[in-house]
Amino acid sequence: MIRDFTQEAKDLLHGHVDAVNPEGAWEYIKDVLGDLGLDVLEWIGALSLDAYIDDIDGYHNKIIDKNNVSREQIDKIFQDVEETDSRFAGRLGEIAECIAVQVQYVNRMAEVFSIKNPVAFSTAAYLLKGSIGDVQEKELRIILGCYREGEITKLSERQRELAVCYVESQSRKLGRDVTLLEGDEKKQEQMFVVDLYRMLEPGTAEGFDSLFGSADGEIEEFDRYNIMYIAYTSEEPFHSLFFNTLGSYTIGSVGLSGTSYFSSGDNTINFDVSSAFYHCPKGAYNTFFHECGHAIDYQMGEDGFYSVGYDGGANYGIIYNDVYSYIGEQIDAYGESNGIKNMAELKSKILASIRRGDTFLLNTEQKIKYDIIKKQIYTEFSRISGSHKYKTETGRLAGTMMLAGVSDVYGGITNNVVMGNRGHFPSSDTEPLTYWYNPESGEKTGAQEKEMWAHYFSFSICGDEEAVGEMEKYLPETMEQYGRMAEDMKEGAGGIDG
Repeated sequence: MIRDFTQEAKDLLHGHVDAVNPEGAWEYIKDVLGDLGLDVLEWIGALSLDAYIDDIDGYHNKIIDKNNVSREQIDKIFQDVEETDSRFAGRLGEIAECIAVQVQYVNRMAEVFSIKNPVAFSTAAYLLKGSIGDVQEKELRIILGCYREGEITKLSERQRELAVCYVESQSRKLGRDVTLLEGDEKKQEQMFVVDLYRMLEPGTAEGFDSLFGSADGEIEEFDRYNIMYIAYTSEEPFHSLFFNTLGSYTIGSVGLSGTSYFSSGDNTINFDVSSAFYHCPKGAYNTFFHECGHAIDYQMGEDGFYSVGYDGGANYGIIYNDVYSYIGEQIDAYGESNGIKNMAELKSKILASIRRGDTFLLNTEQKIKYDIIKKQIYTEFSRISGSHKYKTETGRLAGTMMLAGVSDVYGGITNNVVMGNRGHFPSSDTEPLTYWYNPESGEKTGAQEKEMWAHYFSFSICGDEEAVGEMEKYLPETMEQYGRMAEDMKEGAGGIDG
């Protein structure tokens, strides 16, 4: 028997429904009594398809009458069938396309192996190797489609190996800079890679969906895929640190104006999306991952932030020594280039003035030199990248602020006396700066260690080798210490997939 789901069959069933469905109160009573009779027929076996093999229309009438089938229910059945037909037609089309690509690949392989010239054979074999990705992509698209439809609930070992191999090779091909993945073709390739990662790691996929869904506003698909791509393709130990803590914090506000922050009170990361995501001056999504870095630091700490208490609280002292060592070197270099004698005394006074936060110890001539040295460092730390670009909201390309982390950390140690153009400032000119040190006691707040970690984490997970290199140049001992700390954090983190 053929199951007929044509429009003619649908119209016929509508006619049966119209013929048997009751209209009005009296018709409803008769329908109830009629259903009782149909129940008796069913009980004695008379209401079966065999009994109506020569009267299919009559059988349809009785079944529709007994179950009170409506036009809407019939429409829903036909709609489901049409969707299933369409889905399977698409799948069969994908399979046919995949087979065609495989046949083409085998034919090309046969041609390559027929080449006698060693040089020509080597060249052809190399080109053939590159085209295997096309074959893998076709097969993986079928696998991904079946996985999404629930036709595959668990990947086989071969399917998993195929997907892992493909995402690794394709990620290397695409690169890690999402600002270079523009245009429909590259964007589709990037999204496919992310979808495969999500299929391979369902726990992280759920973690991302939960994180994005926790925001108080919509995070666009464009940003979601870019964030996931950066995280999935990141290197260790930052990859594990991000995913092993995914789900331990949420997103709060995404509509802030000009600021972003982590709130330990409600365990949320909060953003000005216009400057924290794609158009971030430090590089695309750097500020997003910076706040994730703060959240990870907090989740990993047993009593407060991990970076503050790590190694018996040694981080601040190491950062402090790096900062003042460099400042001292700049003072020496200035004195040497200008032929200044008795530099030891001048150096001592300038360093003391920076630590004090005033120029009370300096005479007029010394103040001039003090300002010159500060300005030189400010100019150095305010440099922008000549090769790594970000796109502003107006679409203009500008160099990323590759020394943003260095500037902020130097400001943290010197209480904003020595720094570049990036840092943490009081909300107004009339308010004291309280972020780095307590104004009354002079005690550090711990923000120095925390900001150093967040900058290190965000530039590293985003793959900004230039910015990481600048941090190594101006904070050498600190970067070694934080590298060890990152590995120790990874060892102490637990995975969300159990």
